[in-house]
Amino acid sequence: MTLPIDQHPHASADEGGPPSPVTRFNRRLGDLLAYGYVVVFVLTFGEVMARYLFNSPTQWTLEVCLIMAGLHYILCGPQVSANDGHIAVTTLTDTFPFRGRQIVKQIGYLVSLICCLVLIVGAWNQAAFSVEVNERSGTIFNSRLPMILKMALVAAFVLMAAEFSVKLIRGRRA
Repeated sequence: MTLPIDQHPHASADEGGPPSPVTRFNRRLGDLLAYGYVVVFVLTFGEVMARYLFNSPTQWTLEVCLIMAGLHYILCGPQVSANDGHIAVTTLTDTFPFRGRQIVKQIGYLVSLICCLVLIVGAWNQAAFSVEVNERSGTIFNSRLPMILKMALVAAFVLMAAEFSVKLIRGRRA
């Protein structure tokens, strides 16, 4: 179901027009990944039953839950950025006139973009090394959890950088 921008639950008050494709993608990705917690719940419930009712715990449930929850946690950054849902202390900026608040917001987007670009480089180096050595968790299940999460971190920073770029461009037009 697609709602008009002014009725969308994630619509930002100052967005001005329909959301960009990047923003729509980031919102949908976050919404879809949230359903992974249903799987985490079912797996965790099954693990508790296996452990305490049948005295036969699994070796893989915890790592699968960690992968799913970790992916959601990492990839929720782009959704939070798209929704302007981050925590902001606005005591000072609330005293500014509208144009001043917009300028401060644009500076914040620029700083966030620069941080994301720096973090992309660092995360890419870690992810590339992880893939090169075929990094694994080292547990009995020995999953590729570290490699998956490091690659997801690169993807999250790229999506966040794209989101902040869109916000900077749209802010200049306003």
